[in-house]
Amino acid sequence: MIVFRYLNQEVQRAFLAILAVLFLIFFSQRLVYYFADVGDGDLRWLAVFKLLLFYLPVLASLLLPLTLFLAIVLAMGRLYVEHEMTVLHATGVSERDVLRNLMKPVMVLVLATAAITLFITPWSLSKQQDVFAQESAQADFNLLSPGRFQNPGRGNSVVYV
Repeated sequence: MIVFRYLNQEVQRAFLAILAVLFLIFFSQRLVYYFADVGDGDLRWLAVFKLLLFYLPVLASLLLPLTLFLAIVLAMGRLYVEHEMTVLHATGVSERDVLRNLMKPVMVLVLATAAITLFITPWSLSKQQDVFAQESAQADFNLLSPGRFQNPGRGNSVVYV
């Protein structure tokens, strides 16, 4: 029906707009967090991009349900404010029909979020830990400068590379 397609388009527009804004906010926050580690010398630039790539599933599992909720509230609220829902009720479309129509994309998103949360996010977090472990091992070698005698710690040892 044309009315339900219109309702789905309203929710989809709101969903994409909210997702883009929230994604940009959370992604840039994580980027600044990693840049602080780059400034301290704990991470390399290449590792930042890997970590951000592995952060995407974690971010998606958090943002998709929240974004869907906000999109439905925003779209339905706008339809009520502009009295479009009143017109729909007058033409015989009930709230139950609207909810039944909205349950199809909601269920698809619920299944996608469940798959991301149960399967992809744990894999992604383990890959993030691997990157952090590699960077930690690399940081130990970055402290040594070639051609100089150095005292690597508090001990009585001297290292020449």
